[in-house]
Amino acid sequence: MAAIDVNESLTLAARVDEVQFPEFTAKLITDTMDAIVASTIRQQEGYAELVERLTKDIAVFEFDEVSSFEVDRWLAETFPDPDAASKENVSDMTIIRAGLEYTPQETDEEGNIIVAEDPPIMNLLANEFDELGLDDLTTPLTEDDVNNIKRAVRRKLAKSRKSVLERLLEIGYARIVITDGKVYSRLVFRTEGSSFREKIQREYERKSWRIGGRAGIFGSFFGIGVGGGIRSLKVKAVNERTTDWASLRVDITGGVEINFHTDYTALS
Repeated sequence: MAAIDVNESLTLAARVDEVQFPEFTAKLITDTMDAIVASTIRQQEGYAELVERLTKDIAVFEFDEVSSFEVDRWLAETFPDPDAASKENVSDMTIIRAGLEYTPQETDEEGNIIVAEDPPIMNLLANEFDELGLDDLTTPLTEDDVNNIKRAVRRKLAKSRKSVLERLLEIGYARIVITDGKVYSRLVFRTEGSSFREKIQREYERKSWRIGGRAGIFGSFFGIGVGGGIRSLKVKAVNERTTDWASLRVDITGGVEINFHTDYTALS
């Protein structure tokens, strides 16, 4: 095993400035502050929009805040058509339409109800009819009657929605107050160097004997001849492997800790 070569590791460690740690820390701080400021601005914009909506006249508010779909849905929920299951449009899911046989309410001189209203349209929308100065309903209902009913429903929904917003205005809004906090970042780097060398040697040897010549029955008297020799083969193999490596590990961590509380600030 060869000694560790740290030259390459030191070279890599010298490049630690390339990770731009100061820029990382600066961005962590600025992004945190920008997020806090942006959140506050969005809240203030939402509250300003709420105040602006509430300053609208009810005649303007009802057309800005209540859609025709919401009017049709209210009629479908309040005066549903028994055959509405086969309808596709919400405007067709109510019995309030031209041609409907409408029975107005009748009372005696003492105010007792003689004939009940059917369907009870004016029982729900009488105040809105008075505010808008709409004519009384006829029987059967005409297109003008249906349009007047929808105008009264729009006004009713608008008054209810505006009342809720005014209540929110009285309560105030939840204000987020940052009391203290901490922004932290950390840089950790580690260098490693190593060198590895391996040598494998193998040897192989093979020997063989060889005998030859001529021979007679009675030995040298009759001219016996003998010859011999050795033949050998040697193989030697050496494998070498060398590995050098160096690495640089850089860890950058960042975090934000913010302590805050909420309170209510009235808008009116």
